[in-house]
Amino acid sequence: MTGPPAWVEDAVFYEIMPDRFDNGDPSNDPRGTRPWGARPTRRSFFGGDLEGIRKRLDYLDGLGVTALYLTPVFKAPSNHKYDTTDYLQVDPHLGGNGALKRLVLEAHQRGMRVVLDGVFNHTGDSFWAFRDVLRRGANSPYKDWYYFDSFPVRRRPPNYRACGGAHFLPKLNVSNPAVREYLLNVARYWIQEADIDGWRLDVPWEVPHEFWREFRSAVKEVRPDAYLIGEAWGDPGPWLQGDEFDGATHYRLRELLLRFIVQQAIDAATFDRELAALRNSCPGSFRRSMLTLLGSHDTPRVMTMADRRSAPVQALFAFLFAFEGVPLIYYGDEIGLEGGRDPDCRRCMLWEESTWDRDLAKLVQTLSRLRKEHPALRKGGFSAVLTQERAYAFLRIYGNDRVLVAINAGFQPESLFLNEPSGENMWYDELSHRYYHSDQQNLLTIKLPPSGVAILTPGGSRGLTLSVG
Repeated sequence: MTGPPAWVEDAVFYEIMPDRFDNGDPSNDPRGTRPWGARPTRRSFFGGDLEGIRKRLDYLDGLGVTALYLTPVFKAPSNHKYDTTDYLQVDPHLGGNGALKRLVLEAHQRGMRVVLDGVFNHTGDSFWAFRDVLRRGANSPYKDWYYFDSFPVRRRPPNYRACGGAHFLPKLNVSNPAVREYLLNVARYWIQEADIDGWRLDVPWEVPHEFWREFRSAVKEVRPDAYLIGEAWGDPGPWLQGDEFDGATHYRLRELLLRFIVQQAIDAATFDRELAALRNSCPGSFRRSMLTLLGSHDTPRVMTMADRRSAPVQALFAFLFAFEGVPLIYYGDEIGLEGGRDPDCRRCMLWEESTWDRDLAKLVQTLSRLRKEHPALRKGGFSAVLTQERAYAFLRIYGNDRVLVAINAGFQPESLFLNEPSGENMWYDELSHRYYHSDQQNLLTIKLPPSGVAILTPGGSRGLTLSVG
């Protein structure tokens, strides 16, 4: 058993749904492509593709992104492509296999990793094996690739097991050795063929642990530093024992942050207690490789959750980048893109900068820089140092590097009073560019506006004018 890849804890991830990010090659647009920026439906296409992502690598680089997570890119009839037709072909409307290879190559030249979405619990009903069973019924050699109750096959309602009961998502029988070997070959193929850096694995709780152990062995054999990340809405612990995944999507942290900072549903003491429970439920060696996020293609947009209030969203991002784990930006969240539940959360990326929340975008850039500059934010220990009504502060330490983070989650200005936690008498706020110092009783006072954040580093060496309190 091996731990998570070393590169992961240093990463800043960015999730992209290719159809919605940028249309880099209109010649491959699907029939009926809608105007860019129109409200999405479950069936609408907008022409975004892998070439569009490649052309925006400068933007992503400037944002501080060091790793991409792409939702499924393989041939499929839907816009989201979780209904695979062919695992060995990148969808032609996204540019085909060549476009993926070009994107990965150019990303790697910039020091940027690329992780693909692996949908191995089910296929689409257009997948070749399922179509063969549709034609030949019980005589098909692929009838045991799925879970059929009877023959002939009936799709509405389905007489076979399907993901979420959706007839177009027939569930694969990964206990079948032929299915298992096929999927393991797919996992190896794209690492070897396109040089990808890992897999985000869809609905892993629907698949036996034995399969994921084999999957890990197969992938790590060809790429030891591949990152395997499981989708997880509940406790990820069962998959984080060292023989399956390297981390999981930290949706439980997202829910807790929303309750504390956006919904004002809990006080700082409750937040701290529940945060400690989350940390304790995750094996210590995996805390730094959890994929922490504020939103994804499966959740309402964080700006919409915050009722279009930028300050709470900025506080959420600050916590995310300063906390343990690997921060993931869902495309457009960094500019304040809005959207409700699926499919509204999958709106097109806006490239007209006049529509952006510029303060939020600038903050995300700053947070990426700070995370790169301070190993304490990537590798350091974590300790809470203040729970004060609706205010919270924590300290990250790695070697001689120390970062103190203070958050006012309330609607009113707040003065935070901390017993100086690490022996420093002067701190510099990297966000407001103010200096703070402790008094003779070693008390540090930090004044924050509603939903305000301070990210403080020891400031004695900066030599600038001091502000007290």
